[in-house]
Amino acid sequence: CFICITGSVDFQLIRNNGLIEKGYGYKIYNLEEEDEVDIRSTKSSVYGYLNVKSGFNFEKVWGSYSINTKANIGPNEGKKFSANPKIYLNSTLDKDPKIIQLRYLNNKMNKVRIIKGTNFDYFSDKAKKIFFSDPFIISNEIDRMGIRLTGPNLENVVSSNIKSEGLVKGTIQVTSDGNPIIMLADHGSIGGYPKIGTVISADLDGLAQLTPKSEVYFEEVSLEEAEELYKKQIKELNKNIGENDLELSKIKPEIPKLTSKILILEKAIKTLTSQIEELEIEKNNGFFLDTLGWIQFKLNDVDKAVRSLQLAIELEPNNSEIIDHLGDIYYKIGRKKVVLDRGPSHPRYHEAKPWMNRYYVLFRYRPKWFPFNILIHEMLADDHGEGVHNHLCPYITIILRGGYWETTKKGKFWRKPGYIGFRSANAHHRVDLKEGTNPMTIFIPGPFGLRKGSRSEYGIDFKTKK
Repeated sequence: CFICITGSVDFQLIRNNGLIEKGYGYKIYNLEEEDEVDIRSTKSSVYGYLNVKSGFNFEKVWGSYSINTKANIGPNEGKKFSANPKIYLNSTLDKDPKIIQLRYLNNKMNKVRIIKGTNFDYFSDKAKKIFFSDPFIISNEIDRMGIRLTGPNLENVVSSNIKSEGLVKGTIQVTSDGNPIIMLADHGSIGGYPKIGTVISADLDGLAQLTPKSEVYFEEVSLEEAEELYKKQIKELNKNIGENDLELSKIKPEIPKLTSKILILEKAIKTLTSQIEELEIEKNNGFFLDTLGWIQFKLNDVDKAVRSLQLAIELEPNNSEIIDHLGDIYYKIGRKKVVLDRGPSHPRYHEAKPWMNRYYVLFRYRPKWFPFNILIHEMLADDHGEGVHNHLCPYITIILRGGYWETTKKGKFWRKPGYIGFRSANAHHRVDLKEGTNPMTIFIPGPFGLRKGSRSEYGIDFKTKK
């Protein structure tokens, strides 16, 4: 059979007569019975690929031979192959290849071209200048989902936590700590961080092969320039492989137009519509249920979508992305409320700011006779003022992510993810956040009518409260 290894890969061939042959990337080799290929490691690229002309003898899963190990989907039960497995090839009669070696080099890039993102103006003038002038370093946090960069802080002057929107490969999100993350092939379908830019399609492959500690600079190009650069790249590739007659119209450009995001998503949904009824829900796979829930929502099956995502959260309680997906659905169906840090009766209500995002899991308006409700709280700021407060009902709080400082009569305590607190309606406390964090909790208020006295104001503290 004929094979070809691409990427910057260190490998050798051990022939059946004992001869050892040094391997070269992008070169086609003919393997005979009992020949061996010893692939040792990548060298100056992150990924390497073994290509077999006849193909591997796998069964397709959802029309694909790919394996997604995080979701356990694909051949081999969605898992990596262990040591010494038997992998069978398709039995086809291979003809001699027309091309022996591609004229292709793994050129290491350090300039990444981008178009401005939909939230580019969320950042300060200084941050915009830094983004296009200063170097960023590829961190060790890199996989097929994305690349986290380190470097100068990019100041956000609007909000670091926006309503989740669709993502495309190459999207550059900036997290609350001011560092960019670039989305790659296995990126999530939506994200809630501001998007400062999108890497052009022509630079994505080279970017994905950059190793940790590599230095990159960003350069702005227009959408029209991005399209022309992509066409030029395809022409060069066709020239190298001797297929100049390949029609560009048959290559799907991944030019990140804002309007095309919806079209791409809708096309994917239509493709899955015909298969959705045939899927068996993997009840122990939170990532599968997360994806399934979002598809069900896009197909307007809201009840099923909410149920799938609730099950996903039960399986992956610390996965903030899944929680965000459920929150997005609640927002779209009117079960989200942005709570301000003070009410209309406050004398300085005109200075009110968002305090938390509240998602109604059970009731949007709970009947007073019903003994409890279930809410999800995403905290955006410290409790107002410097004092403490009590609550309308006794309650249980469960911290899902982030953690916060809680001040009670006994002192100030750090409450970490997984903490479960039980409080009476008369218990006074306050909550303060770590800078740059947005903790998320499950909040379960109990029966009405158990508080003694009126609701306290935030200005009351433990020293003056009787």
